[in-house]
Amino acid sequence: MGYLPRWGVLFLDLLLCTIAFGISAWIGSSYFNYSSDIPHILPLGKQYLVILLVQTLAFGAFNTFSGILRYSTFNDMLKVLLANLTTGVVIVLFNYVMNWSTGHHPIFNTLVAIYVPIAFVLLFTLRVAVKTFGEVLQQYGNGSPRVLIFGTKYAGVSIAKMLRSAGNTPYCMVSK
Repeated sequence: MGYLPRWGVLFLDLLLCTIAFGISAWIGSSYFNYSSDIPHILPLGKQYLVILLVQTLAFGAFNTFSGILRYSTFNDMLKVLLANLTTGVVIVLFNYVMNWSTGHHPIFNTLVAIYVPIAFVLLFTLRVAVKTFGEVLQQYGNGSPRVLIFGTKYAGVSIAKMLRSAGNTPYCMVSK
């Protein structure tokens, strides 16, 4: 199994952020009546570009796309969460500064509040799905001989866990 280069991971992350923005805009326009005729609010397309730019900078700051997706860890998920929260905080601070200086905020705060959790859930799901799919491929796709562990309690469970966690074992564990 090969790996996806860094720019590919960044592209997938930004694609999921685009989907999250679309879902957020749809939810926001359904419940909060987002209108494009408000003069001080940016059109949704420009709001999308601002949020995507800030999100890309946050991804770069937290280095969320440097690892291999199928080996994602808790720390990688934490970096993704921090990048999304940073994006939300920066946009809200930007709105606050613009509201203080001009009296208007250019981006819907509700859109940001909806976008941040949806983007995190999509990015988290991508990493968990790739990791799970990689483990399944590694476990069942290599043509290794299957093993039956006969035993109960701690010894059998320990052997099964050891075989599952060892990546280069010549045996394939099959759960029944």
